[in-house]
Amino acid sequence: MVGRRNILSGHHNGNKNNEQFDKYQRVDLEHGYGAINPLKPKQRFRDAIEATVRDNRANEMKQKLIDNVDHDALEVYRKSEESLKSIKNKKVRAFYEEQNQRLDDWAEVDMVVSSLADDIVDSMNPRDPDHDGVAEDRGPLGSSGEDLEPFLPEEEREKRRKSARSVKWAININVIVNILLLGAKGVAAIWSNSLSLIASLVDSALDLLCTIIIWITNRLVGWRIESLKKKFPIGRRRLEPIGILVFSIVMVISFLQILQESIKKLLPSGEHDVAMLPPAAIFAMVATIVVKGTIWIGCARVKTTQVQALAQDCKTDVYFNTLSLLFPLIGAHLDVWWLDPLGAAGLSLFIIYDWACTCFENVARLTGEAADARVERKMMFMAYRFAPLVEGFKSLKCYHAGDGVCVEIDVLMNEGTPLRRCHDIAETLQYCLEGLKEYEARKLRSSVHHLSVQYELLKHENEGLKEALQHKKKHRKKGKALDLQQRQEYHGGSVFWSPRKLREARAREAVRERDETEEKLQKARSKKQREEARLQRQDELEERRVERQRLKEMRELERAEKAAERARQKEERDAAKAIQLPQKGKRRASAATSSNNKRQKRVEAARAGAQVQEEPPAPPSKLTSRGRNVNLPSKYR
Repeated sequence: MVGRRNILSGHHNGNKNNEQFDKYQRVDLEHGYGAINPLKPKQRFRDAIEATVRDNRANEMKQKLIDNVDHDALEVYRKSEESLKSIKNKKVRAFYEEQNQRLDDWAEVDMVVSSLADDIVDSMNPRDPDHDGVAEDRGPLGSSGEDLEPFLPEEEREKRRKSARSVKWAININVIVNILLLGAKGVAAIWSNSLSLIASLVDSALDLLCTIIIWITNRLVGWRIESLKKKFPIGRRRLEPIGILVFSIVMVISFLQILQESIKKLLPSGEHDVAMLPPAAIFAMVATIVVKGTIWIGCARVKTTQVQALAQDCKTDVYFNTLSLLFPLIGAHLDVWWLDPLGAAGLSLFIIYDWACTCFENVARLTGEAADARVERKMMFMAYRFAPLVEGFKSLKCYHAGDGVCVEIDVLMNEGTPLRRCHDIAETLQYCLEGLKEYEARKLRSSVHHLSVQYELLKHENEGLKEALQHKKKHRKKGKALDLQQRQEYHGGSVFWSPRKLREARAREAVRERDETEEKLQKARSKKQREEARLQRQDELEERRVERQRLKEMRELERAEKAAERARQKEERDAAKAIQLPQKGKRRASAATSSNNKRQKRVEAARAGAQVQEEPPAPPSKLTSRGRNVNLPSKYR
């Protein structure tokens, strides 16, 4: 037994009878009592078998997770930037770029598993050194409040902190720039009556409003999140797509009004004045294009939903302000009044379409749209990292819950796996999934929906049920009464069970059973013979049928050959006739038969008949002694 027994040493009363001292003081010493050093009751014997087995199991689990994939072997398939630039075929280059992205995702999964698995598994086994029922050492996760970021590598943590700072700076700069541009465009719109410039002013006002909405939602996501933990158990991350949804709806409705005003001006009843842009308006428009273009380039690198929405807004502003500047200038130069409202209408339609797509995209994500293939492949690789610990995976679902992604994995475990090990594997997989970053600063929420031990359990249960249902209770066979052939009643009906009669009855029963067995065997043999005879008859009938079929085919073949021969001969005769017919001259008509010739032919025929009748009869045939006819040759007659 692995363990250690702690006994207080140095206790001796000075008496010579140590055996008596040990006899009466051993229990007190082991429990911490004694006259020299009295202590509170403590458990002074600790069995370390359970802790050792638990530690070995945890180390085995961590080793399987860490050694599952050799990432250095995968890096062989990565293409460098120089190699990608040297590839001329666009499709081939796109393939290798996608392969590099996949390797990046796998490297991220390996990093998360390697850095988190050790601490997560240790957190599943809280320590209670003093055995008072309270775990003093709750593990790394318990000490950090289940925050996974401190356990990631320093490089990854710095990367995520930098991404969070980039998001914060991008939103704040957008707010400040939109305020300045709104003021500049307001002054320019006062000095000009251009409808395109007014539309650009409205666009800037809406940009400022929507940027403030995004700024407020970004602040609310992290505001008092710890104090409101019970009210919002999974956080308020879904405020971000809701803010973008409101942003999109406001933009669409506003530009519907601009489109309406542009159509009114294009109608015959509208104002047909040529819009003129003053220098201040031109300067404001150019400044807007330059500033928004710069922000667009900067925000395009930050892969978060909010910053991407701001980048889309900056891109829209660049297009809109560029065309809003060109349409009035071209219209004034060519003296065309309808170019300005027509351009405003076209820009309004473009922006309405762009923001409507953004609106529907966020609605789809809020309603549980499936994640893209890249995220699903990443989650699948994460599940594959846990393959040595489980029997298999039944299903994997990745879908959006706002900006984040929910992951549901059905894990198949062996029926003999302890519940504690199943729990540790599922929790480790869940924490590793939560440790992944999805689009940099976005937290990936996961839900290992249910641990499916059911495959093996249900299989075992079904087999047991089938066996129980099909099993029939064995009844005890009743013994058969032996016929002692006691046909007469003696002494008032009493029967004498003599050993001789019992032996004779048993012998008769054995003979009867042997006869029954022989009869059954004979019936079985007869049945087998009948079956063999039936099979033999079937074989003979089949052979006859095959022979008849063969003869029929031969006859049909002969008939076909004869028909072909007749056809050939007919063709030859027809060909000969065709050759002889032209060689013959004109056929002469036969002379008419005179009545004298007919009369002469009748006389000749009558004379010939008379001669035939006058021939003598044939002599009678000769018979032999046995009555047989003898036909002699004519020369012996």
